[in-house]
Amino acid sequence: MDHNQYSTEDPELEFQPDLLEIHPLFDPKTIKNDLCMIHTSAKIPVFSESLTLPPKTACLPELDSEEELGRECFIAGWGLKNQQGDRPYNLQETGVPLLDHQTCDDWYK
Repeated sequence: MDHNQYSTEDPELEFQPDLLEIHPLFDPKTIKNDLCMIHTSAKIPVFSESLTLPPKTACLPELDSEEELGRECFIAGWGLKNQQGDRPYNLQETGVPLLDHQTCDDWYK
């Protein structure tokens, strides 16, 4: 499944958001703090017979937790892959290491 944002393929479930919590320090000019939590109007089932695998949920670390530093996590989105590029049709995914706040700030100033 390629997760094309312009077409629907089986198996897919659709949920309507009823609340978007955009990071309070999001800066659209620099894309700093580009994070949004989405609450859905209906409960997302842990498993559905229409899916071959159950959906995964994100496990967020405790504030200032360092036990996971360096561990690979995955990010996904339909954003630009470079500043001159077009938006992709298909969901992009890549692995990145978890960083401490200072290193992240230093790398992405």
